[in-house]
Amino acid sequence: MRPVLLVKKWVLLTHRWTGIIFSLLFLAWFISGIVLMYIEFPVLKPGERLKHMPVLDGSAIHVSPASAADLAKIHNPEEIRLSSLLGRPAYHFRSGQKMTVIFADRAEVFHGLNETEAKQIAANWLNQSIALIHLEEKQVREDQWTVPQKYRPLRPLWKFEGADGQVVYVSDVTGEVVQHTDRVSRWGSYFGAIPHWVYFTKLRKDAAEWRLVVIWLSGAGTLMTLLGLAGGIWLYSPSKRYRFQTGPSSVPFAGQKRWHLILGFLFGVTTFTWVLSGMFSMTPIRWTPETVETQVNRSLNAHADEASLQEFSQHPPQWALASLGSTLPTRELELTKIAGKYSYYAEGSSNQTALLDLDSSQARSVDPESIIAVVNRAIAPLAVIESHIVISYDTYYVDRHNLKPLPALYIRLNDPNQCFFYIDLRNGRVAQSYGRAALWNRWLYHGLHSFDLPWLYRTRPVWDILVISLMLGGIALSVTGCIIAVRRLNRRVIKPLQNGSLRKTFIRSRPTE
Repeated sequence: MRPVLLVKKWVLLTHRWTGIIFSLLFLAWFISGIVLMYIEFPVLKPGERLKHMPVLDGSAIHVSPASAADLAKIHNPEEIRLSSLLGRPAYHFRSGQKMTVIFADRAEVFHGLNETEAKQIAANWLNQSIALIHLEEKQVREDQWTVPQKYRPLRPLWKFEGADGQVVYVSDVTGEVVQHTDRVSRWGSYFGAIPHWVYFTKLRKDAAEWRLVVIWLSGAGTLMTLLGLAGGIWLYSPSKRYRFQTGPSSVPFAGQKRWHLILGFLFGVTTFTWVLSGMFSMTPIRWTPETVETQVNRSLNAHADEASLQEFSQHPPQWALASLGSTLPTRELELTKIAGKYSYYAEGSSNQTALLDLDSSQARSVDPESIIAVVNRAIAPLAVIESHIVISYDTYYVDRHNLKPLPALYIRLNDPNQCFFYIDLRNGRVAQSYGRAALWNRWLYHGLHSFDLPWLYRTRPVWDILVISLMLGGIALSVTGCIIAVRRLNRRVIKPLQNGSLRKTFIRSRPTE
């Protein structure tokens, strides 16, 4: 047999037998992809968290940040937040995975919640009577909604269900609600995010193992799709050399196989790019670390140190809250260093924020020139070569849900990786960064998988119609594949087993079979 025919035989048989495995998986991916467009996996967003927090009372704060840090035994914290816990102001310190809470009215370490306290926090968050709140369990292990690794340092979690099916998880470490689900988000995830991401609890709790499973599944699916495209091109005859009772045909099949081949021509390329880009979402290639990106992030997101804690103690949180007054009902106050200055970053509800320097009693906005100066010092002898204010989403700064902050400062560096950044002008922090690796990810994952092109997002529902149409085509392609797979298994495996003979199962199929 000629080498070309051997290759053709291998391509067709490999596609047919791998299709038996992957047709059902592809069908689940396409259906769940449509669900995932509109119902996301439940995650407690910052705005939702702040909305349920009480306004801080400055008159109740009597412990300085430095004294609280001494009590917490954390002298170089990566994060210091001040918010309310059990009706009392409390400092939240974080250093790596270690989290410690110190009450700010009296110098006391928070050691966790009893059931009544945890239930009261859940009832307040859900705005329901405490009598309607039911304790499901005090979790020390993962469940479907708390399986990501970010919840591990927050355990144990108190899990409460309200009268309307809402569920909240209260951390026994921080005393805060850290996750929230309702019936819609849970059922939507069962049909959307969970099958789409292969996000099953027993698998997902080991992040490395889950990542490898998704890479291998999507990689094998990509190969199967590519072989299907190659086989379809091989079988297609523009001269209509295939003969049927109904007349000549360009396709050597009838019935479901004919539909599968036609649908493969129409939707095979998008199926291939979707599965391939799904694999790239797991970063199968470990790109070279972007050292310049790390430098910029560290310079703009400096955390408090021992010296800064003394500075904050001289201008304590109650001073900041009094300075802000009624202009911003502050629900959380962060002690940080922004654009080279020690500052309080205050957040209220409804996306209200304010920035207050220690050397000023007036709230200010972040000065773009100060951002550029800090970055230039951090990356010298490299430098910022381009900058401008972004007031609307562009090709690289885009968000279907309109959650990314605007306006933002765009800066581009003259480093070999051609890094560029979008800086949140509310707090001087990096909202989006790109280097060589991120640029590949932008197009190989987000571009191919989500079609997150600005002109499509601005003209919705064009994006919805286009993506759903392609998804429905993929569903039809997968359904025909499932039907063919069932028939092939029945003919090649089940019936031979029933007859006591399986030796001819893998004999080459005729092209017109």
